[in-house]
Amino acid sequence: MQVCPSCGAGLNTAKLNCEYCGADIPKEGGVQYGVFIKEFGIKLQQKMAEDQAEDGNITVYPATISLVNSLQIPAEKDSLVQLTSFLVGQMMSYKNVGMEATRMKGLIGAWVGKGYEVQHKFMLMGTMDTQAQNVVSLLQKTIQDTESNVHKSARNAWIMVGGIFVAIAVVYLTVYFLSK
Repeated sequence: MQVCPSCGAGLNTAKLNCEYCGADIPKEGGVQYGVFIKEFGIKLQQKMAEDQAEDGNITVYPATISLVNSLQIPAEKDSLVQLTSFLVGQMMSYKNVGMEATRMKGLIGAWVGKGYEVQHKFMLMGTMDTQAQNVVSLLQKTIQDTESNVHKSARNAWIMVGGIFVAIAVVYLTVYFLSK
């Protein structure tokens, strides 16, 4: 199936523009989904670089989140399997970000949201063969692990803030009582 080279939506070959994002469709038509995923990965890296250049602290990724949210979920199984592999890879790349996970929560949330969309699309397709069941199972586990890592990181950040507060209070009280 041919897809829009901009958003990945399935194409009606009679149209000159994508029904979803409005992008112009080249005369030769769209691209295969595997090609789209590779090109989307390149666009993703470019958007992350733009976001990092605009915000040195990398606190939010507005352009990257917007790109992730614009990704259309394909209608056929083979394309869904390709997208699922890509999503799992993206979510797993945030596995070891540690304390950065709290600062990247919006971006990670966008990937998790897409993961849920794909999971529901598989469920809506009805009968699932072994490959689809395995892919959905892997996706579910990856989503759970990713959400768990974000929650642990947020909890650890609050524990660290509390520890710093206690340390400052102890120093203040020590100085206060030693000065008397």
